[in-house]
Amino acid sequence: MILGLSSFAACPTAPQQAAPQKPQSVVNLPVSVALYEPIVDEPVYYDVPLEHPLQDRLFDLCGEYGVPVEMALAVMEQESRFQADVVSEGGDQGLFQINPVNNEWLQETLGLDDIMEPMQNMEAGIYMLSLFDYEDPHKRLMAYNCGIGRAKELWETGVTRTSYSEEVAERMNEYGRTKKVGKINEQDKSSFTICGENRRNKRY
Repeated sequence: MILGLSSFAACPTAPQQAAPQKPQSVVNLPVSVALYEPIVDEPVYYDVPLEHPLQDRLFDLCGEYGVPVEMALAVMEQESRFQADVVSEGGDQGLFQINPVNNEWLQETLGLDDIMEPMQNMEAGIYMLSLFDYEDPHKRLMAYNCGIGRAKELWETGVTRTSYSEEVAERMNEYGRTKKVGKINEQDKSSFTICGENRRNKRY
């Protein structure tokens, strides 16, 4: 990416018996669930080819930088198809396809030392998305994809979305409907669209 300078019923009391205690970890659940199926705190993962430790880090970074998790996932799918070691012909690197022209300032700003390392690459990409704090997600995606300078030129001509932003926005909606709990079911994995040629070639 080129960046210049993204209820509850109480448990019933059985006759002549003390009311059973509600499990401490259960809050506002139906009685049948609270009594017989206590919920164990589990991370919520997405059905994508991204290991759970990476997803855990993704959630932390999105919370820290104020970027929707679904947006980060959609951008990674569009850019790299979740391939952490991919390098494009133009030199864009990793999950978020960070362009080398951004490496130096990202390393200085975020304290990174290896953009190809997946967790560092995710931080770089999510941080860049956070810099484009537009209410319209299409504007944020356009700025990430083609640079804020070029994006502003397009907005001035009335272009407020592109095929890139529309494809990523659609994936965002899909991720909003496909959140999974617990271990990923390999049989449920969907096919992923191979990322197109969405290379950025200038700073702004």
